[in-house]
Amino acid sequence: MTLKPHTLHVSVDSAGNRYVDIPEQDENIRLTLIPKAKAGYRKDSVRVQIRNASGHLRQGPEIPLDAVAGVVAAFGLLFGISATASK
Repeated sequence: MTLKPHTLHVSVDSAGNRYVDIPEQDENIRLTLIPKAKAGYRKDSVRVQIRNASGHLRQGPEIPLDAVAGVVAAFGLLFGISATASK
């Protein structure tokens, strides 16, 4: 799936946290910014969840913001994409 930046927007949940839903077939991938006061790591974090077709959220990992770059690099490694690869 290719997303155009204008198709995504930031919303606010009932707890006051900012989030973005990424459409994916019958479900959405939700990325929520969790402030350190509420985060399990006591650092600003991103929570990754799936909102299923019935609207329920499945709890996912909470990743400290300072680890996000490493997680993105690991995704690239898994899928054979290198940030330094030349075309």
